[in-house]
Amino acid sequence: MSFCLLLALASAVGVWYMGPTLAGIALDSERRQNPYFLLNLMVEQDPGPADAAAVDSAPGYRTAFLNLAAKDGAELQWQAGQLRIAEGSPLLAVDQAQLLRFPTGGHLVQMLTGGGYRQLENGRHASPARLLGSSLEPASFPMHGAVVLALLRMKGGVPDASIGFPNQTGWLTLLGDYDGRVIWNAPLDAIRGSARGGKSWDQVLTLHFPSRAAAEAWLADPTTMTERAIAERVIEDALLLVADQGAGRSG
Repeated sequence: MSFCLLLALASAVGVWYMGPTLAGIALDSERRQNPYFLLNLMVEQDPGPADAAAVDSAPGYRTAFLNLAAKDGAELQWQAGQLRIAEGSPLLAVDQAQLLRFPTGGHLVQMLTGGGYRQLENGRHASPARLLGSSLEPASFPMHGAVVLALLRMKGGVPDASIGFPNQTGWLTLLGDYDGRVIWNAPLDAIRGSARGGKSWDQVLTLHFPSRAAAEAWLADPTTMTERAIAERVIEDALLLVADQGAGRSG
C-alpha cells in the first residue's frame, strides 16, 4: 500500500514538473525508446533596447535551440522562416519553424527538463515557442520547392482520412494537378504552448510543391477552396502555413 502511494505521488510530481505530454512520453515505453520528431514553431526574437547588444553577440534563438537539442542527439530535418499564414488567426504570430529528429522520446524529455532549456526560454523576449511532437516519421523534406504545413484539431472521434485522399476525394483531390504530394500526415502531441482557446492541434498534414506559386495556386483553386470548406465539418481549428524551401534564416 505504501509503495503504491509513493508511486502515485512520484507520478503526480512528474506530471506537475514535466507537463502531461512529456510525462506521458517518459512513461510510454514505445515513445520513450523510439525516434521522436519535434516541430518547433517560433516568432522572431524582438529584444528590448537594453538587451540588444547582448542578443546581437549571442547566437539567435533558432540556432541556440538547435545547439541545445544537438547535445541530446537531435538532428535538424527541416527549417523555414518567413512563413505566411494562409489560414488561421494572425494573432498566433508564427513566422519560423524547425523539425528535429531525436534518437528517442527519452532524449527529448531529457532536453526539455534540463537547465539549459529553461535558461534558453527565460532569455527570450518574443512569445514562447510552440512545441508539437509525433513518433510517426515524415518522408524526407526536399531541399527545394515549397511546403504547406497544415496544423489541425480534428473534432472528437473523426479519423484524419476524412479530409480526403490525394487525387481522389476531398480536400486533397487536386493535389497531383499542381505536382503536390503528402510528405507527413501524423497525429501530434502538444508539448509546449497552445493554439486557440487553450487547446492545441492534434494532427499535422504537410504537403510539398515544386514552387511557392504552385502551392498558392492549389490553395486558391476553387475546387480546393470548396472541399476545404466542406472539411470544416470535421475540423475544429486549423492553421495553414506556407514556406519556401531554403527560406530559413540563419541565427
